[in-house]
This record gives sequence, C-alpha cells and structure tokens, in this order.
Amino acid sequence: MVAPLASTVLLCGATALVCWKLDLFTGAGPEVDRPLIAIVPVVFLTGVLLALRLRARRPAVHARLGTTEVDAADPAV
Repeated sequence: MVAPLASTVLLCGATALVCWKLDLFTGAGPEVDRPLIAIVPVVFLTGVLLALRLRARRPAVHARLGTTEVDAADPAV
C-alpha cells in the first residue's frame, strides 16, 4: 500500500510543478497556458472513469494492466 500512495503523491506533485511552471515549457503566454492547464483535470477524470468502467465490465483485462507476460504462447501478442 506504500508504493501506490507514494506514486500518487509524487505524480500529483510533478503535475502541480509542471502546471506551475508551464510557461517555461511552452514559452508562450497565458492565453496558451490556461487552456493547457484546464485540460489536465479533464484528462485525469476521463482516465479514472475509463478505468472504473474497465474494472466493472472486464475485470480480467483490468487485472492485467501494468503486468507483463514474458512466457506468452503467441509472440505477436
């Protein structure tokens, strides 16, 4: 339980830092930066909703997320 919590905190911190210093990344003014920052929560919520839907409708696929199958029978998979 420590690793998911730590990764959540660090990812939120990195996201906040990027949003705070976005002008350094884009080199543009606030008319470009504000829409980019506004997209962040929309993308996050979309990902959460898709993950919840996947977990409800296809739990086996959801369980395989983030795993690897080294000994897969079909190398094209």
